[in-house]
Amino acid sequence: MAALCSDNDCFILRYKGRKAGVIASIFWTIWTFVIISFTPLVLLQLGVAWGSFWIFDVITKQKRELEKFRKAVSSEDKETQQSLYLSYTDGKYALINDGSHYSYMIEKIEESSSNVLILSGWISSAVIDSKFLKVLESALLRGVEVSLGFGYQDNDGKHDLSRGAEKALNALLRLTEKYSRLKIGKFNNHQKLLIIDKTNVVCGSHNWLSNKRGGNREQSISIQDNHTANKLYDRSVMLINENQIYASTKLNQQYVASGTSA
Repeated sequence: MAALCSDNDCFILRYKGRKAGVIASIFWTIWTFVIISFTPLVLLQLGVAWGSFWIFDVITKQKRELEKFRKAVSSEDKETQQSLYLSYTDGKYALINDGSHYSYMIEKIEESSSNVLILSGWISSAVIDSKFLKVLESALLRGVEVSLGFGYQDNDGKHDLSRGAEKALNALLRLTEKYSRLKIGKFNNHQKLLIIDKTNVVCGSHNWLSNKRGGNREQSISIQDNHTANKLYDRSVMLINENQIYASTKLNQQYVASGTSA
């Protein structure tokens, strides 16, 4: 039998159906209170209306979460997407939402034992604060290899550093003078990625090194998968190493401090 709709079309129908279900349940509730005065019948009507919606919502919840996951990893290549998808369906995943990203990152750096890699479009002193630097240095003292990459470029190929970004970068570069295990790379990057010990991969919409308590909604997917973690780590650490900067690096004019925020 031919499929009634594609995955995308069915997803749209499910979401429209969910919205329609809420509207229908609300309308049914109002109609019930206006028309019916017999309390047992009111309760029966409301139970049917909201019970039906609840059953529909439970049935479609897994598919809605799967669509969120697919959207979060859509920027990765097909092979990586497939590997992440298999880990997702095996239950080796977790969702990270909104303001919980910063505390999640700090916790994972504290727990790391071998390596940490973070990619972000921008950096900022809002994230690279005293707490972050303390946790980072503690990891370096434990022998953890840390690789950080940033450098989103605009249409003119520029990445302007705000005062907060310049402060954050200087603090990180000072640490590179003390610890050779810390690598900072600056290149045209818009990936948002966190990899811990080549086992835990987190990808999504959140800029790890610049966004601490942003007002926009953010969501990332955490996956436990060694194959994907190793593949993404090797690819990303190569970019960082090829574009590594040092405390002595003279930044060219396109990276000088500006008044814009990171």
